Amino acid sequence: MKRIIGNIWIYFLLLRNFLKPKKVITPHTLKNILIIELSRMGDVISMLYAILCLMENFSNSTFYFAIDARYQSLLKKLLEFHNVNISRVKIFGFKYTDTIEGLRLTKRMLDKYRYDLICSMSPSFRNSFLALSLNSEFKVGFFRLNSIYTPFLEKNEVEAIGIKNFTSNSFLYENIENRGFKICNSLGLKCEALQNNKFKLDKKRSNINFQKPYIILHPFSGWKFRSWNYLNFVQLIKNIIKKLDVKIVVIGSPEEKLIGEKLCNLVGNKNVYPIFEEKLDNILNIMPDADLFIGNDSGPLHLASIFNVPAIGLYGPAPPELTAPQRKVNFYFYKKLECSPCKQIDCIRPDNTCMDQITVEEVTMKVFEFFNIKSNVNE
Repeated sequence: MKRIIGNIWIYFLLLRNFLKPKKVITPHTLKNILIIELSRMGDVISMLYAILCLMENFSNSTFYFAIDARYQSLLKKLLEFHNVNISRVKIFGFKYTDTIEGLRLTKRMLDKYRYDLICSMSPSFRNSFLALSLNSEFKVGFFRLNSIYTPFLEKNEVEAIGIKNFTSNSFLYENIENRGFKICNSLGLKCEALQNNKFKLDKKRSNINFQKPYIILHPFSGWKFRSWNYLNFVQLIKNIIKKLDVKIVVIGSPEEKLIGEKLCNLVGNKNVYPIFEEKLDNILNIMPDADLFIGNDSGPLHLASIFNVPAIGLYGPAPPELTAPQRKVNFYFYKKLECSPCKQIDCIRPDNTCMDQITVEEVTMKVFEFFNIKSNVNE
């Protein structure tokens, strides 16, 4: 029922917005641009190069960002790492945007500013509602709602409001990193050079005293059926530290701390370091220098890849060619079943899921390959 009401409200807002007259966008006249991406960490990170493309083409504009409060400092640091002039950036972090009251308060805050262009960076109700409710001469992005669970499997059109010089683009069966570029392309912007760009990193160290080499491990995900059993991670860590002289940093959010610390205690080794934090400050500091990242299909995997850290990704309900960072240094385990891909909220084979098809032994051997170690896992 909530979804039906939400769709009706979005279509009402679309109708009201499409009545606006269309004008030609001239980049130098756009003073304030609002970017809305209130979804998960992976969505925030995946839009980054498209954001850099927008900032490069609209060089006179101030960019406002509306994102989840958990990723406010993350986005700021990622932009700083790329030597963006932060004086032309204002990042607003919001909580509880999955509730009506949270959205109302978010809109109230954003209404204090005037925008010339608003971009809805992914097809979600929160993004669409805010983009269509706020005042702006021009709006572009994903406004209509299809699947909230697998938007990469549904056709999503880039639409524009008030823009005369606009070319429609659609996103379907493509990698998630292309989604933001669809918006740029619809505006006639060229972004090819940025798609293979790398961050110019300001090397920063955390206040945690450990030296290289180290592996960062993220044994969680936002979806139950995307998650490899945490006991598999326990055995994986034991296999690694038995053969390799490395440190293991287990990362996660405060909500994941209980299981994460249980995992670390089951390993019982002084070279395993847990970091569980909301703002990701220490994780951001140590991520660029990591020798390897291992984790489920989740935001931290995208974070590792954007720093060009080699990664081993564990994929199940969603195929990596659509949702994984496309980096040559990465390797993804994906055991496609007859039911794959799926909407990942229910499973028709809960006792033997697609994630269960990935074995500890094969992941261990892939880790050894990264470190050029030949060893029998069962020794």
